[in-house]
Amino acid sequence: MRPASVLAIIVLAGAALPASAAAQGQVDPPGGDDYFDPVTLSNFDDPQPLPTDSDFTADTTKYTVQADMFEPSSGGPPEPHKCGKTVYAKTIWTVFRADRDGQMTIDTAGDFDAVIGFLPFGDPRHDPAPNLDDGVCINDSSSHEEQLRVQVQAKHWYAVQVGGTGKPAGGPVRIQFHFAPAPPALRMALALVRRSTTAAGTRLSKVVVSRLTKGGKAVGPSPSGAIVKVLCKRGCPSKTFTLKGDAVRIGYLEGRLLRPGTKFLVRVTRSQPRARGPQWTLSVDRHGKLHVSRPTLVGG
Repeated sequence: MRPASVLAIIVLAGAALPASAAAQGQVDPPGGDDYFDPVTLSNFDDPQPLPTDSDFTADTTKYTVQADMFEPSSGGPPEPHKCGKTVYAKTIWTVFRADRDGQMTIDTAGDFDAVIGFLPFGDPRHDPAPNLDDGVCINDSSSHEEQLRVQVQAKHWYAVQVGGTGKPAGGPVRIQFHFAPAPPALRMALALVRRSTTAAGTRLSKVVVSRLTKGGKAVGPSPSGAIVKVLCKRGCPSKTFTLKGDAVRIGYLEGRLLRPGTKFLVRVTRSQPRARGPQWTLSVDRHGKLHVSRPTLVGG
């Protein structure tokens, strides 16, 4: 059942946040207590780029856990209140829209042992239902400080839930948000030339990781200084290489018989300057044939 109402807006200081502003202030009870009545870091009608840092304080002493997240309408799921085996209560909600890929770091500090939950959802005006199956939570610290780091995608909305476990489960709390845009991605290719494939396995005559080219021109940022790791899960040794230019040859895999059951990763990352890179999974099936996955971006 689609809820009859949409998420309300609680914007600190009573106005939409400008693009460069950070949410700073006190949320008065019961602001943010219900999923449909959250504190917001993004204007629903005209979401601007997320500021690097936002924070607010609240007192959740009298906050609740909803039996129906669509209240004051109906038909919604119960509000999450378990993280693993930990039960928590007195929750406060925040929502935001990521305007670009990146990492959101959420920190809490207060008078109770906090639990942080994180849920994607469709759109506050038209599709506010939470995607509970894609949610994550954390309760790693037994102190009154907790931190959750999550990857976010451009043009997606997210809800953050903070509750407490133990006694007291609620009270004064400060919630801080730090958004770091995703670093650039290295545009790389994995070139393999097969020498032979038999039931005994596959032999490669050439293995090269190199910068992609298009129309004869290199694309993406220079990969110089990137680390190329061959991480063997089964059937071969692991090794690490450093890119000193646009390409590196993985010679120790060449001529080696990669037997059925062999599995390894080829991963490209760089810390200075920071960049993400591709990772491929390679495996040899029971017939000796080598399979290479599509690359996924890692690192950063």
